[in-house]
Amino acid sequence: MRDAIFLLLVGAGALIFQTTMTGVSDYMPLKPDLVLVTVVWAGVRVDLTSGSIYAFVIGIVMDTFSGSYNGLSSIIYCSAFVVSSFYHGVFMVDTALGSLFSMFIAALISGILNGIVLLTFDSVSFSPIMVLWILTKTFLTTIASLLVFPVVDNMYKTYTKILGIA
Repeated sequence: MRDAIFLLLVGAGALIFQTTMTGVSDYMPLKPDLVLVTVVWAGVRVDLTSGSIYAFVIGIVMDTFSGSYNGLSSIIYCSAFVVSSFYHGVFMVDTALGSLFSMFIAALISGILNGIVLLTFDSVSFSPIMVLWILTKTFLTTIASLLVFPVVDNMYKTYTKILGIA
C-alpha cells in the first residue's frame, strides 16, 4: 500500500510534467514518455502487485487525457512493467547500464506497439518518418531515464525515511 501511494504521487507528477513540458524542437515536437520511465522504475524497484496496479491505472489515466485508444497505454505500461520486472529478476540490473537497456527495450516496444495500432486502426500509411519518430522517441525516453531514475530513487528513499521504513 505504501508503494502504491508513492507510485501514484510520482506518476501524477510525471504525467503533469510530461503534458506541460514543451517539445524538444520545433521541427519534431517529441516529448520523452516520463510515465513509461516511472513504470520501468517500478518494475525494478517495487513488488508485482503495487507495480502492476500502478501501470494499469496510470495507463488508463494517460488514455483519458491523451485521447488515444482506451486501454492502449495500459497494455503498453503493464507489458513494460512485467518485462522490466522479469528482466530485473533474472539479471539483477541495478546498474545504470542495465536500467538504461531495460528502458530502451521498453520504449522501443512502446513505440512499435503505438505504430502498429496507428497503422491498423487509423488512416496512416507506413513511412520512414514513422520509423524516425519511433526511434527518436525511444532515444529521448531512454536519455530521460538517466535523469529520472536517480531522482525517483532519492524521492523513494526520502519517502521511506519519512514513513520510518528505512
